[in-house]
Order: sequence, then C-alpha cells, then structure tokens
Amino acid sequence: MRRSLCRLSLLLALVGIAGLCNGCSSEDDSKSPAARTAEKSLGVNPQEQTTTTEKTHAVTEVVETKVIDNKTGKVISDTKQVTPVEVTEKTHVKKDVDVKVGETKATGK
Repeated sequence: MRRSLCRLSLLLALVGIAGLCNGCSSEDDSKSPAARTAEKSLGVNPQEQTTTTEKTHAVTEVVETKVIDNKTGKVISDTKQVTPVEVTEKTHVKKDVDVKVGETKATGK
C-alpha cells in the first residue's frame, strides 16, 4: 500500500511537471507568426517603444527696485534685473505591447 502511494505521488509529480512545461515555450509569443499578423492588421508597431515630445517656453523675469524720496517724490535709485528663462517640458510616452497567443485549433477533415 505504501509503495503504491509513493509511485502514485511520483507519477502525479511527473505529470504536473510535464503539464507545466507544456505551457512553456522558448519562443516569445510576440515573435510568433500569428502575433505578427495580428499586430500588423491592428496597426501596432512593437518596434516603437518610446515617444518624446518637447515644448519650449521662453520667458523673461524682470525685477525692478525703486527707492523714492517721500518728501519730494523723486526717484533716488532705480535698479532693474532682467533674467531670460527657457523652460523645456518633455513628455515621454512608452508603448508596451503584450501579446498572448492562444492554442491553434484545426477544423475540417
């Protein structure tokens, strides 16, 4: 009885490993002909992975300081600082294509 349980558990383990390996393949699904045909018909290009867009804004910061005499209203000192600033906004869009190919089923005679 004990020997048959050992053999049965060994057999179940081998069948389970074979079943797991059956689903595994060394070939990536995205490289199969079925996946390529589906991608082409949908207009998906898996080679384009990243898209970058840039917007550039050029602005100027002006800081003006005046010192005015309160009695006369005369400007005693006037300083102006002008700083050009360029802001570049970059947007990165990454396209990730995940392909899962199902089992091929043959019909007909």
